[in-house]
Order: sequence, then structure tokens, then C-alpha cells
Amino acid sequence: MKNIKYIKRNYFDDLINSGSVRIGTLKDYKEGEHGQMVADSMEGSKRYKGFHNKKLTSEIVKSSQALSSLIRIGDNSSVDFKVGEVLIIEPDYYIFSFAQDYNVSDHENWYEEEGYDAAYSIGFPTTFFKKITNKLNERTSVEFLGLFKVHYYNEKEGMDFFDDLNPLPAFSLKDYDGFSNQSEIRAVWRPLETKEISPVNLNVDGLYRYVELESVVPSS
Repeated sequence: MKNIKYIKRNYFDDLINSGSVRIGTLKDYKEGEHGQMVADSMEGSKRYKGFHNKKLTSEIVKSSQALSSLIRIGDNSSVDFKVGEVLIIEPDYYIFSFAQDYNVSDHENWYEEEGYDAAYSIGFPTTFFKKITNKLNERTSVEFLGLFKVHYYNEKEGMDFFDDLNPLPAFSLKDYDGFSNQSEIRAVWRPLETKEISPVNLNVDGLYRYVELESVVPSS
């Protein structure tokens, strides 16, 4: 299975010629000026449905990571609990998104919506992201957390407090609507400095060795 990045052709040419690569942030995906296939107003947050008149025991609370982060009750105790909609906002992270395998239909959608006429494959992703991490650390201190598959849920309705997706970090959750066909993978870096972060443009020597042009649309 290939690791595919959809992109504008001139940016791919910059990657080949000078190792140019952009590392985004969750906040930028949320608030930046992007098309509808990139922008997501819920980036970096998780929404939970409310419930009313529910008797919670300590065992029930412990079985839900979301509830455990909100309330504490003693062992062998219970409490009548009412809660409205809950929105948990998590810290910002550096993000590089790509897709699992190449799909012509997906590429055509990216081209129509975002103007991404090129797609390249990432070979040797461990080395590819290690080189990016080293260069990023020259600009700001970060920890590479790894590659994460994105999971999808109904952001408008919110998750149940006992949903299997509860333990996942917000950076690996997105809305079904408009995003679920993207088969997205994210490389994630945690900033180690306590300051607001923003997207970073890097020039990484030799990065061209680990990418290959997969396709260009519209095909000639």
C-alpha cells in the first residue's frame, strides 16, 4: 500500500528542487483559509452527546475515558448524573496529512475542490519523517509522535461517552461529512515549547530521494 500526498504540481516541483515541505497545524486547519476538503471547524476537539437522569456507578465511570476525565466518584458508589453536550478542546499539534493508497476518483475530487493536480508517493516513510523531524527541530523543539490513522464520527451529533473512539486523541478524529472518503493518515509532532504554533515551511536536504510522482490530473 502506497503513502500518497495530493498537492499542487508547483509545490511538488519545489519539493524535488529544494526539499520544500509544509508542516501544518490543527489550528490552521480549523481557522485558516482552506477549501472544504481541508478546512474543519472541529479540528483539535471532540464533541460528546449529553444524557439526562442516568445513574452512574464507579465501574461505569471507569469504563469511559471521557467520563473519567470529567468526574470522580468513590469505589462502590453511584450518583445521579445529568450532562449536556460536552466539547473537549485539546492542544495544538504540527500535522502532515497524506492518504492510504492512490485513488483516481479521490484525486479528481482534490483537483476539482482544491486544485491539487499532482500526487506523489512517499517511500521509506520512517526516513522521510525522520529527516523532516530533524529539520523541524532546528526551528522549534518538537517530539515526533508517529503516524496515526484518522477515524471518522458525526461531529454534529457528537460521540457517545462509551464510544470506542473515546481514547483516541482529537488529532486523529474528523467528521464523516466531507472527509470520510479520504483514508487519511497523519504524521504528528508535539511542540515542546509553551507558545502558540503556526505552520512551518521547511527545506529539507535530500528529501526528493524518498518521493516519486504518482500521477497528474487532468491526464494529457
